[in-house]
Amino acid sequence: PKRIVSGYASKFNNIDLHNDMMMPGAFTKTIKERGPQAKNEIWFLHNHDSSLPLGKPSVLKEDNYGLYFEASIVDTQIGTDNLKLYEAGLINQHSIGFSTIKESKVEGKSAKDSYYQIQEVKLYEFSSVLWGANPDTPFMGMKSLDAKGLQERFDKLYKQLKSGNLMDETYELLEIEYNFIKSELFKLINEREKSEEPTPP
Repeated sequence: PKRIVSGYASKFNNIDLHNDMMMPGAFTKTIKERGPQAKNEIWFLHNHDSSLPLGKPSVLKEDNYGLYFEASIVDTQIGTDNLKLYEAGLINQHSIGFSTIKESKVEGKSAKDSYYQIQEVKLYEFSSVLWGANPDTPFMGMKSLDAKGLQERFDKLYKQLKSGNLMDETYELLEIEYNFIKSELFKLINEREKSEEPTPP
């Protein structure tokens, strides 16, 4: 039986709970360089966890709505479990793991109203997730991990790297994990700085 999933990994032109707005064209270069018709280095994961790979996309492209994908799910236990969750309607959201290459800040009337327009990213992976951080769409964002969760994932990553003698694809997955942890740390730092900002009298 075909084990193909299709959907949107990201949505254009709306602001998520991290105050990011993904702009059309943000994925053009990374798809050309890393996509299925290029180096094929973009992974399909579950919950941004590099130890839970579901496969790689066969189709990855931008359209007017956002970042559209089609991917064949691997015939593993986690892959089969994910298919069952999709079929039951329990997973209907997706999220992306990326590094920002170009962005511009749009100043609002207050810090809370400001947001970032993201014009270019390096995409490492997209994931099936249970909850997205974007309330207006089921197809983007994720719940941030707290410091303890990030520490646990970092320790796990460190142990895997120390073990050595890994396959090239395993190193790719570890790079994804490293960049995810790094981006989540920056989010925690930014949130802490915002909470420490003095409130105007």
